[in-house]
Amino acid sequence: MTTITVSNKAMTDHGIAAVTFESDSLPAQTVASLLQRGASHYFGNVFQSGLLSLERKDAAGSGKASDVTEAQLTAWREANTDSRRAMAQKLFAEMVASVNDGTIGMPSERSTEAALSPVERKMRELAIATIRATLAGKSISLPRKFDAQVKGVELPDGNGGTFVPTVDQLIARQLTGPKGADYKHRAEAAIAAEQRAVKALLGEDSGL
Repeated sequence: MTTITVSNKAMTDHGIAAVTFESDSLPAQTVASLLQRGASHYFGNVFQSGLLSLERKDAAGSGKASDVTEAQLTAWREANTDSRRAMAQKLFAEMVASVNDGTIGMPSERSTEAALSPVERKMRELAIATIRATLAGKSISLPRKFDAQVKGVELPDGNGGTFVPTVDQLIARQLTGPKGADYKHRAEAAIAAEQRAVKALLGEDSGL
């Protein structure tokens, strides 16, 4: 069973409280309709938005993507038809893979770090350490940027093909896989140990 909670600015502006649904209690037609609408949005608006960001970044070169004008973007598109198509196909394949492997919607370090709980942050740290150690054994280095692809690693895309994952996607696979609960347990234990160490250092009367 999955609990779905819906809340957004439009609802809040009109005094409408968050609403919660339990997946097991919803009619099959409702679930199918929500899935279709969600898929249409994800592979439509979200895909187009993601592609636009990639295009602006590429068109900017060493500059800032936000500084790229519409005229410059149009010129870039006209001069890079093949690479733009390849870029779109790659992004789409990654989105399909995220649906099939359960990593869709996972928080990214670069954009949601402040919103993560201490346990979630520690879980990501542990996952990164595991990934780095595994890749080191294969002479593969882990990029410093979380949205960078990890060259030398290929994962199934769910359609018989493969794709090169980003660091974020590798982290998400660790935390949503069979060892997810173990990561949480280790993270909680590590945080508790750190708190005990700080308390011992400051003294029992520190108020911690």
